[in-house]
Amino acid sequence: MNQWSKRLAAVSRYFDLQGTPPKPPASEVDPVDASSIESKKSSSEPVDAGGASSYFTSYSIGRRELLFAAIFLALICLLTHYLRMGSYGLYEDDYAVTTPAFTLSWDNLVGTIKSFAQSWPQGRPVGWSLATTGGFLCQHLGGLHALYFLGYLIVSVNALLCYLVLRSRLPIPYAAVGAVFFCAYPADTTQLMATTPFFQQFAVMAVLLAAIAYARRRWVLCYALSAAAFLNYESICMPLLALPLLFRDRSRSWLAQVVSHLLVLYSGILTALFIRTNLGEG
Repeated sequence: MNQWSKRLAAVSRYFDLQGTPPKPPASEVDPVDASSIESKKSSSEPVDAGGASSYFTSYSIGRRELLFAAIFLALICLLTHYLRMGSYGLYEDDYAVTTPAFTLSWDNLVGTIKSFAQSWPQGRPVGWSLATTGGFLCQHLGGLHALYFLGYLIVSVNALLCYLVLRSRLPIPYAAVGAVFFCAYPADTTQLMATTPFFQQFAVMAVLLAAIAYARRRWVLCYALSAAAFLNYESICMPLLALPLLFRDRSRSWLAQVVSHLLVLYSGILTALFIRTNLGEG
């Protein structure tokens, strides 16, 4: 026993000499340097979004990563949907929505958009205005080729926005997989229609931009984009209800954040339904 005691004492003395230096008193500890925080953010390392009680970890995005993601997702979008866009034609709703704009003049275009703002066709004045304007401009810029190229740009931008939303809460591999799945989702075959970018895809763009605005606490911009998405294509706005789950506001309680968010959204929905009812929609 004496021999083992001597060995343990020697080991303890060794670690006392070779170990880490003692911690300085609390009065000598320097406060957190703001420059170190900024350098940590710029290095794309995970940053705590609000302490141990946060739901997620925030990640910063560098310019090179953003550029690479834009090129990569645009390539994925081209290979999966628009590689043969030169041979695409008109399908289904394209004849009723997009082609009437081909024969409009500038004066007729303005009058048509005004009528959409007054009559709210299908409760989607924004969607019909975008589809008519897009069809009119693309007809003068290059016909169907310009129409599908514009759709390709819109879908590519949406894939990048999806990556930005996911990347703010996930590491690069997970965000990239989610954005690729979002872009190349095989069950959605409506992306090849000329009408879809102006209704569904523009609504998706508004929802993703609203999520980014919500994460940055730009409340007015967030709910303005939410209203635009709802007046474009209603069913796509459902993910907006989950924004308080993804982006926690640490300045107030979570319950107050959820209640206030839902009140604003449902107030907008009820207002839109009231207007549609007064306009005579059944």
